[in-house]
Amino acid sequence: MSHVTTGEGCITDLDALETAVKSMGGTLVRGQRTYKWYGKFINDSAEGRASVEAGFKPEDFGKCEHAIRIPGHQQGAYEVGVVKRPDGKGLTLQYDGWSAGGRAIAQHFGHKCSMLKTEYTVAALRRAYRGKRIEVTRKDGKARVRIHA
Repeated sequence: MSHVTTGEGCITDLDALETAVKSMGGTLVRGQRTYKWYGKFINDSAEGRASVEAGFKPEDFGKCEHAIRIPGHQQGAYEVGVVKRPDGKGLTLQYDGWSAGGRAIAQHFGHKCSMLKTEYTVAALRRAYRGKRIEVTRKDGKARVRIHA
């Protein structure tokens, strides 16, 4: 079954994404043009339908600009695709949440990669405000960032 889940948000800084992925023990594979998933869109899940309603084409599921692997990645394991957004404004994250492979992604990076997106935001802010003192506090999977002038 295909349960392609697409995260919200916009990724515009690939170096910040790589920093975030590494901080969570994963690997960003730049230039990998496909990500591992079930391999066929069956239209059997709310997640998959939501991805289609957001403008993603089922024939493009599995295609990406870059891919992300969780720690301990085994040959054939599901991956996260770093895909172009349908509106042309940057990239977003997409993965198949079905089976143990999809659950492993969600357990490691959060549902819809929410924890990875938090780490990406922190990394992007650190890059944007280099030279400033940045204080990050974390609680319940959320990060609060304070930038000191």
